[in-house]
Amino acid sequence: MKPKAEGSTGSTSKADRKSSTAAYEEMMQSYESKIEALKQTRDALDNAKPVLTPPSTPPSGSSNMDGLQTRSRALLALELLTEMVDDLTMDIVFETHFQAKQSIVTCSCCNTK
Repeated sequence: MKPKAEGSTGSTSKADRKSSTAAYEEMMQSYESKIEALKQTRDALDNAKPVLTPPSTPPSGSSNMDGLQTRSRALLALELLTEMVDDLTMDIVFETHFQAKQSIVTCSCCNTK
């Protein structure tokens, strides 16, 4: 027996896959550029870390607690910013994955994308 030739629905699905793949690739390039910008920001902050944190020896005329308190606040602010950048990165990854899945999934009720 000869296999059945694909009808118009088979070629449409291939065209849909190609267009969804192209849309996915475009979306990935956009999000990759955003992730790269966030990584550069994080690297810049890591390089600026010594500037943000004062030396552990207090300047003349101030107590040791003032220097530690300032250092602790700067480190806390840097840690919070790093966590926010990491969270944004993960949000972008999850959103991209969700959108890519939605672009290729067909609804079981109405057979639409």
